[in-house]
Amino acid sequence: VKKFPEKKAVSDIAMMVMDCFFVTICISRTGKGNSNFYLGYNIFIAAYTLAIGSSCGAAMTILSSMLYLSLYIMNPERYFVADFGARLGFMFLVFFVVASISEKQKAGRMRIAEDMDKIDELNRRLEKSYQELMDEKESITAANRDKSLMLKKQAEITERRRSHIAFSKELNAKKTV
Repeated sequence: VKKFPEKKAVSDIAMMVMDCFFVTICISRTGKGNSNFYLGYNIFIAAYTLAIGSSCGAAMTILSSMLYLSLYIMNPERYFVADFGARLGFMFLVFFVVASISEKQKAGRMRIAEDMDKIDELNRRLEKSYQELMDEKESITAANRDKSLMLKKQAEITERRRSHIAFSKELNAKKTV
């Protein structure tokens, strides 16, 4: 199946048929109606329903019940009909329970995938907003640096003017003297 994935459906059907016939042969060789190998049907019904899907599980259930019914009809010493009916009913019950669990699990996985997509989208938006904030912070920091340099230059200019004014006052004082 790994080498030829396009043949997966054919291999699944072939395995399903072989598993059904294997369990049927085991039942027919080990006491037919008194054999407990009929439980193998339930295992394969559950496995195919979970692994492949509800449609394959339904096919497995129908095929298993038909083969088991054929064993019942071909058996000359038929056992109690209610016991046979309960076994067939249990096969269908296993299918319906496992199929509903499988569907709920699939729906849960889909909901989780949708939630993960939403989370990823929100994370992208958050990263974009964070980047915009960081860019804005950097521009504000640069503006503050520029403002600080301008204030420092302004302070130097003011200091020079004060010294010029003081020198001018000193010259005026010498002139009056």
